[in-house]
Amino acid sequence: MEVNQNEVWPYNLLCRIFNQEELEILKWNAPKELEAFLIYTVRDAYSDWEADIIVLHFMEQMPPEAIAKKMRRQKERIDEVVANAGDKLNDPLLMDTYRHGLAWRVTRELQKAYIAGYRKGYTHAIKGMEEKVGDHGNAFTNLFFDLPGHNHPVAFLEPSEETYNAMYFAGIHDVKELLEADDRKLMTEFRLDQSQINELAEPLKKKGYSCILTRARNDITISYWPMNLLMGSLSETSAYHLMCYAPVDLKESFEFVRKVALNGKDEEILKLYYDLEFSLQDIAEELKITDTQVHERIVRALRKLRHPKYFDLIRYGMKTTVREMIRIESECGFQDGFHRGIEERWEDVDEETGEMNVPKDLIPWLQSTPIEDLQLPIRIINCFHRNEVVTVAELVQLKDKEIMAMNGMGKAAIKDIRKKQSAYIKELLIELVTNEITEISTREVVNVLGEPV
Repeated sequence: MEVNQNEVWPYNLLCRIFNQEELEILKWNAPKELEAFLIYTVRDAYSDWEADIIVLHFMEQMPPEAIAKKMRRQKERIDEVVANAGDKLNDPLLMDTYRHGLAWRVTRELQKAYIAGYRKGYTHAIKGMEEKVGDHGNAFTNLFFDLPGHNHPVAFLEPSEETYNAMYFAGIHDVKELLEADDRKLMTEFRLDQSQINELAEPLKKKGYSCILTRARNDITISYWPMNLLMGSLSETSAYHLMCYAPVDLKESFEFVRKVALNGKDEEILKLYYDLEFSLQDIAEELKITDTQVHERIVRALRKLRHPKYFDLIRYGMKTTVREMIRIESECGFQDGFHRGIEERWEDVDEETGEMNVPKDLIPWLQSTPIEDLQLPIRIINCFHRNEVVTVAELVQLKDKEIMAMNGMGKAAIKDIRKKQSAYIKELLIELVTNEITEISTREVVNVLGEPV
């Protein structure tokens, strides 16, 4: 089956997926990374040799006979792959991504993750607070322990006694310390062996943590494209990590980044220099530019690829990068919902008295807090002192009618007191939360693809 002569790449392949009306709309509103993402999905969905056939036929418009000769395969097999091209690319989510772009898709996924996390966190906070009311001492600690991002002790992973002891004597006491170390550091600095590291990887993965330990090890020969390019442009440490912990979609992610980050000329020069092994002089002659210009373009292109927003896609792979962004956004939503749930739980008002309910398990946190911390007017503070009310704990246990009985207190004063009291308790609760868990600022996560169109 020949390429549709009425369409050019990438629409000659996309016409297998969209009807003519949808295709015309796509042409007018095509996202900038459409071609790069289509190549990525082809490489990801098909085997290497099938993907090569699809790229050669549709992108380079090579007839099946020429492909069969080039790849040394039967023409019938080439015809079969070409005839079925697109059958693995018509997933509704993929089609929406072709229409709107990967940036739009990631943004939508992050929004959904945040909302889901928020609802889960809110429900957890409300339910948890209701269950913990009446408990004393460890109520807050017990409630906050299972929040995402908490610095759990390493026992949380349920390691073997040998592995636990090895981590303990190495000074690894919580999950955060483990996540911040790669396996090279664990072996050289912390003296863990490979079997112990492998033992920790699975529970980390099950608990939802993403780290260097969970990435699959691949054997990579650095003489092959694109590894020769990447190895030559990285520091020794970065090269080691990429060589030992390359993502499964490394090649596909690299091709995507190369298409998005580089202009056509720089992309061509890197291909000639690293893949086809042309010399600087040969490239200069081919492109009708000087050797110096070739060298400058190579340096500039490598500098672009080393930029964090692009290199992270290469180092971790597109799938892992997006999955991690979604996980973090979900945790952010969880914690925001959790905080809001806590605040609303403590906003409960007694229907009979109209007073704010402050459970007894909060009182110990307020016993050492002077009444001055509420920033009340000096007249009210002096009134409290005359009545031997000197701490916030003593205040919250007073009924409104007891305060009203004090000389100089009125309804306006009580309203101001309760407002300041409520605000202070809310701040205290948030402080307790942030002291118990590690905050994750997902707003600092860089959208590597830029703003959605």
